[in-house]
Amino acid sequence: MISVTDYYEILRKSAFGYDRGMHGIFLALSAGIAQSLQGVVSKKLAADAKPRIILIPVFLAAGIFLSPFLFVHDIPALDSTFWIAAVISTSLNAAGAVAFWHALARGEFLRIFPLLSLTPIFSVLTGWLVLGETPALQGFIGIALIVAGLIVLEKRESTASLADKKRRWTALLLGALYALILSINVALDRLAILHSDPYFYAAFFPLATAVPLLLLAAEFPPRKEDIIPLRRHAGLILLAGFFFAASAFFGALGLGYLLASYFSATKRLGILVALVGGVLFFKEKITVRIVVGAAIAVLGVLLIALA
Repeated sequence: MISVTDYYEILRKSAFGYDRGMHGIFLALSAGIAQSLQGVVSKKLAADAKPRIILIPVFLAAGIFLSPFLFVHDIPALDSTFWIAAVISTSLNAAGAVAFWHALARGEFLRIFPLLSLTPIFSVLTGWLVLGETPALQGFIGIALIVAGLIVLEKRESTASLADKKRRWTALLLGALYALILSINVALDRLAILHSDPYFYAAFFPLATAVPLLLLAAEFPPRKEDIIPLRRHAGLILLAGFFFAASAFFGALGLGYLLASYFSATKRLGILVALVGGVLFFKEKITVRIVVGAAIAVLGVLLIALA
């Protein structure tokens, strides 16, 4: 009987032949689109619930969606390198996700989500430190374009009140912090995958990420009013969990084919989906400056992806 892994390999070779690079790019793009769709749902949830509480069922739902891979695929031998990388990555992801949801609650979606384009910049350093990976010259040029695009993207509102400016910059700092954490995670995740199996890690990651938040909830139990949004938004929680699961699945597979920095950069093309989501669901306006900034950043991502 053919296994899930063998079936997936048949599909992969049918679609991409033996071009591992193009396969990795496809998976990174898929992970980015799923993450952007999760971001749209998360923005809606962040406005009505405490992140450290509502993220628990989101991560658990994602783990449940991916749990079949724990049973239909053999669990690999896990060495100390895997556990060190996985524990640090999942703990950082839990903290970063809480910070990012606070950023979404405080700022405009179209301003916050593109900050994830900072991840490839940080990933160059973390990929080199953790994995010894060094991008090509074209990759560095792409990174410079991403930085330039983000500078253009950030709108200056001189008429905003001091309180609004403080709120906006707090959101931007939290978003940038999450981008930094993601850059560390992508290197650690690739290391963990290289010492285990991408299918196993895809299912392991969301479940393990929920553990720090569960421990925090046990130490500081949520109030009754904190639980109400969980019941009211059960459908959105499941949807966010599904998109997180999709992002984790495509991400785990993609990291087996691309350098951490290249994977991180290619994944950021999902920002285009986030821009559309901000307009459709939050009635935010796309200005010429946002379009130009996003285009420059995307050009940088493309250069990195093709390097």
